[in-house]
Amino acid sequence: MGEEELLRDRKSDAQRGNSVGNGFLLWLALLVVTGLLLAGICTVLPSFRNGLSVFIALCQPGFWQLLSVLPAFFILRKRHYPETAKGLLISACCLFILNAICSGALFFSSRR
Repeated sequence: MGEEELLRDRKSDAQRGNSVGNGFLLWLALLVVTGLLLAGICTVLPSFRNGLSVFIALCQPGFWQLLSVLPAFFILRKRHYPETAKGLLISACCLFILNAICSGALFFSSRR
């Protein structure tokens, strides 16, 4: 009986905070932190001080979020938070698809 109670407590601890909504909030926080880091890097390094580099760095969050989302996803899966990892991945995929559509529209509209 002692082992069953221990397993039940361990499962309930792992399920606290395990939701798709928490994955969305984590994604949002990671996106803000990554954006602030990129803005800091763009203002500190002299090669990034021209306007085009800053624009490209800050307007491509679908690419830059890979730096924070993929490690967070694997850490969440390893720590048995599958729903939070699912929410994080859903949010990241939505932004990536939206970014790809907008970038493609800008690219193909300028070629006419």
